[in-house]
Amino acid sequence: MDDVATAKPLLEKIADELPENIDVKIHLAWASAQLKGAAMTADDRKELEGLALEALQSRRALALPLCILGHAALQRGELRLARRLFRRSVDTDPALLDAQRGARLAERRLARIDERKSSFSGLVGRWMDSLAEQRVAFAVIIVVTTI
Repeated sequence: MDDVATAKPLLEKIADELPENIDVKIHLAWASAQLKGAAMTADDRKELEGLALEALQSRRALALPLCILGHAALQRGELRLARRLFRRSVDTDPALLDAQRGARLAERRLARIDERKSSFSGLVGRWMDSLAEQRVAFAVIIVVTTI
C-alpha cells in the first residue's frame, strides 16, 4: 500500500498533464481503488469497470483493465469469467501480481464449488443406495411374511 500511496500523487500530476490518456486514467483509478479498499462504493466500482472497458476498446491486450474486469466478475460471482480474464491479464503481463492473485483466488473458489458438488453427488448417491437397500429389505420382509 505504501507504493500505491506514493504513486497516486504522481499519477494525479500526470493525469493533469495528459487528461485524455486512458493508460494514466486507468492506473490512477486502480490506485484510488486500492487505497479505498473495502470503502469503495458501487459507483466507484462501476466507474472503474467503465474505464477498464474503455481502455480495452482502445487496445485489446491491456493487462490492468483485464485484471480490473476480472475483479469485477469475481465480485459478481462470475468465477469462470473472472478466471478467464485474470488468465488473459497474466498472459499479457506475467509480472502483474494482482492478476496472478486473482487467478489463484478464482481457481480456489471454483475448486471449492466443484468439491461441494462432488460431495453432494456422493451424498445423494449414498442416500439412493440406502433407499434401494431399504426397498430390498421391505421386499424380503413382505415375501417372508406371505410365505
